[in-house]
Amino acid sequence: SLMLTDGDPLRQVSFWSAWAKQGFQNFNTVIINGMLSTPVSQMRNIAGNVATVIERPLAQAIGALIPSGELTAAQRGMMAKNSLLMFESIHETFLEAARVARKSWSQQVAVTDATKMDFGLEDAAKLEAVIAKAKTPFQRFMAHSLEAYHGFANSPWTTLPSRGLTSADDFFKTMAVRQELRYQAAMQAENFDLEFSPLKDRGQARKDIYRQLVDENLGVNGEIINQRLKDL
Repeated sequence: SLMLTDGDPLRQVSFWSAWAKQGFQNFNTVIINGMLSTPVSQMRNIAGNVATVIERPLAQAIGALIPSGELTAAQRGMMAKNSLLMFESIHETFLEAARVARKSWSQQVAVTDATKMDFGLEDAAKLEAVIAKAKTPFQRFMAHSLEAYHGFANSPWTTLPSRGLTSADDFFKTMAVRQELRYQAAMQAENFDLEFSPLKDRGQARKDIYRQLVDENLGVNGEIINQRLKDL
């Protein structure tokens, strides 16, 4: 089966080789989730992400105030002010991040990474290929035993720890990216000509520019399209 050889038609994989490979992957899944299952692991992940989301705008604002030969005091003040505007409409940012995290939790794969595939589906297809290779009654017994273990290893309860970490990472990644987009919107709004615009104030200009940046850089489900934003 090409599925078992990663698409290489020249390789031949025996039933027992394929069975052992899939069995190890499922065993590894259980071990990893076991290691991540302690509350300490989850709390450390959340605490670290919370610190980043709060610290980054503050550090950026403080850094902007440091005297630089290339920027005037007024420019530095503008950058510092706009850095703090990363906290603007924080409730909307929070709700959007929660929506992405909820989807990540349910589908067991990161939503923010648009290039990441659902390896659970690939593993299921490989398991079907292993079952198809079974010829003897004993091989069929072992194949269906592996199928049962695969179901246990990838069940919602067993994968709860890894799903918790993934959804938390997606939540805070969404927060960080949207904060960055709010900063970019604030900077662009500084140059927005209100005189020739139907907008009444710069705050409305920031909101409109922000929505445009969201449409340009994020997918409908919260996927991060812009590679630079992925690296935040």
